[in-house]
Amino acid sequence: SVLPILFCTPLILCVLLGSVDFGAPPASFFPRFNPFFFLCTHHGELEGAGVAEGGGEVLLTLQITGSPTAYTPGQEYQVTISTSVSFDGLLVTGLYTSTPVQSAPIPAPAAFGFGVMPDRQFAGTQFVCSVVASHVSHQPSTSFSFVWIAPPPGTGCVNFLATATHRGQIIFKDALAQQLCEQGVELHGKHVVLRDDFDSNLQAELDPSIWSECSNCEVGEQCGVLMHGRALTFCEPFGERRLVNTTLNQTPPTL
Repeated sequence: SVLPILFCTPLILCVLLGSVDFGAPPASFFPRFNPFFFLCTHHGELEGAGVAEGGGEVLLTLQITGSPTAYTPGQEYQVTISTSVSFDGLLVTGLYTSTPVQSAPIPAPAAFGFGVMPDRQFAGTQFVCSVVASHVSHQPSTSFSFVWIAPPPGTGCVNFLATATHRGQIIFKDALAQQLCEQGVELHGKHVVLRDDFDSNLQAELDPSIWSECSNCEVGEQCGVLMHGRALTFCEPFGERRLVNTTLNQTPPTL
């Protein structure tokens, strides 16, 4: 097989040519993929289910030997990804975030190609990504196994996004197969409050330490389910709609 080659344009849109299968490897052989980090752009939410050609649902599973709940930096893990339909091309991308990401459905992408790419050329959110695994074979299969080397300490949570093709057609694209965070790293800490998740404060609708005023807004599902957990929404289409945060403490620190 040949090593994967990554082509990046100045717009940080990357296309990967994966390893080509020239023969059946030994049963005990699993390709190893060292972390290769690059900037990527992802538009929309991470989806957790694949959509097959024609609109059918595809079952996707990613199993890690030992079923770890977190990864140890630098450690090797044997990974097997399986689908309910056959594929002859597979790309698994690691998208890194500092906190866990809740999967949510998004419309099936119309663009053709491998990798994490935006639906619009200049839209999306920029992340750090890595090529977790790539595979191209003349013989379609429903599973692929490889060895994943966990990233260095402090990398954050890795979201395994899978893209599969069969005879040049996309089966599913950037489907969220699984997420692992670094072992021992505190999540949802109270060190710095950047925004409210509207779930942490159980005593009232709004956290008074963050928000001082809310006009024509509701916390919960009164306006319909918009996302996982509670959210603040402006239900009324007319009138004043306002959300004001409390005064920030701008006192400089002293030692």
